[in-house]
Amino acid sequence: MKRLIAAAEPEKRAKIEEIAKKMWSGDGYPFYARISQLYGSHEGAQALFKRAGFEGIAAHVDGPETLLFDRQRTQ
Repeated sequence: MKRLIAAAEPEKRAKIEEIAKKMWSGDGYPFYARISQLYGSHEGAQALFKRAGFEGIAAHVDGPETLLFDRQRTQ
């Protein structure tokens, strides 16, 4: 959450923090949906997550699905 808040534009940081405080680890989709609404689009939300250093994919399966992950070390 701290990475997302830091990556947000200054005028959106308080709103991102407010959304984050209401969420818990099982609230991935509602959290992402609220971020998408705040940014006005799926692409806007994706851009925020990328600026925060996340990499991931998004698709539409049973509904919008998003997977975020950090780079993993390879041996």
